[in-house]
Amino acid sequence: MAILELTAPAGVLLGLPQARTVRVSVVRSTATDRGDGSWSVTVHATEDQIPALRALGCTVRIIVDDATQLARWHVLDGQIERQPPVG
Repeated sequence: MAILELTAPAGVLLGLPQARTVRVSVVRSTATDRGDGSWSVTVHATEDQIPALRALGCTVRIIVDDATQLARWHVLDGQIERQPPVG
């Protein structure tokens, strides 16, 4: 699951949670008015969603790609596995 920054008109971004053509998790607290009629927002989505997001009218910037995010989760999982049992 990658971390992406999307930029688009507010109406496009507000429709993402209900969109049937894309699967994203929107981090609403990151929404920023760019002052030019568009907004940017951070989302969690797999990189294969990028073409569909672009088709909806979003400009997409990859902040953290799928492979890097997966590697981070593997490190965290290993750290959790090595913790002593809680008792």
